[in-house]
Amino acid sequence: MANTFLTPSIIAKEAVMILENNLIAGSLAYKNFSSEFSKVGDTITVRKPATFVANDFSSSISVQNATETGITLKLDKFKDVSFAVTTKDLSLTLNQFSEQLLQPAMRALHQQIDSDVLSVANEFPYFYTRGASASIGDFAQMGKILNNNKAPMDNRYCVMSADHYADYISLDGIYNAEKSGTTDGLRRASLGRVMDFETYMDQNIPDLPENTTTTGNATGTAGNDYITVATSSDVPIGSMFTIAGDTTIYTVTGKDTTNKKINIYPLLQADASSAALTFKTGKKSSLFFHKNAIALVSAPLEVLSANRTASESWNGITIRVTMDYDINTKKDIISVDCLYGVKVIDTALGARLVSA
Repeated sequence: MANTFLTPSIIAKEAVMILENNLIAGSLAYKNFSSEFSKVGDTITVRKPATFVANDFSSSISVQNATETGITLKLDKFKDVSFAVTTKDLSLTLNQFSEQLLQPAMRALHQQIDSDVLSVANEFPYFYTRGASASIGDFAQMGKILNNNKAPMDNRYCVMSADHYADYISLDGIYNAEKSGTTDGLRRASLGRVMDFETYMDQNIPDLPENTTTTGNATGTAGNDYITVATSSDVPIGSMFTIAGDTTIYTVTGKDTTNKKINIYPLLQADASSAALTFKTGKKSSLFFHKNAIALVSAPLEVLSANRTASESWNGITIRVTMDYDINTKKDIISVDCLYGVKVIDTALGARLVSA
């Protein structure tokens, strides 16, 4: 059985610290912590920052209500890492136990959370397709998109894929960016600040979604935000394509399989009549966004037993640790779980950099 030193509370404190220190995309998202016990499938409201208008002053002020708006978010991500431990394992010091068992367990969890946060990037309709070679000017183009969408200048981030990282790290403006005197890069794979973006690399960023269905030819009227297809509209959100006779690259923002309709960005640039679609495949992408673009909400799970279970929170992330004895295997079991949800708050605050 577990000794009195490595209690669930002590393990939970260490585990949540390891998890938060290793998160990349998860640490950059807007985190709205829920302090109430929740269960899988619960829906909560995420408060968005209040907005105001600058009015002209004449003889009196115009008092505005500080009304916060909100969006609903479903807590549908329930992740667990459980492992068996021996009496010898439980006799280790906390540092030894952390290095040998807890850190590998938390690595699996933080990669899953980062992957879930980055997966919603496909919902951002805005993008820039770079040239064949990486250029520091690509950062300027991504900044232009966010500037045009009036994204706040602070808390802007770039999360690069491993392939893009290899392309951009040798550029002078980025190679020297991490030499800023901060040690944050040692903790979170930071490349430093590049053109208003705190820049990171994350191995979990997904490639551009690929269409694996036959959509047939497209028909649409210039100026519309959708096209209709001959056979099927079941295409992945975030996938990109061109239309025969039109060099514009479009991204899929929605679909209506019943009416064979595909919503697109930007607006259709030219009339199309049974024109063939060509989808981009195998393209790498990176994400540029403001902190308020994506919400990551972590909620505490019920503490089952004060002696066997503990819940700890840090910087908006909550985990639960449960220790018990499995009579079937005659081993002690440590289970670390986390309940959370991820959702795009504002599609105007994010954009993708896509390989040519």
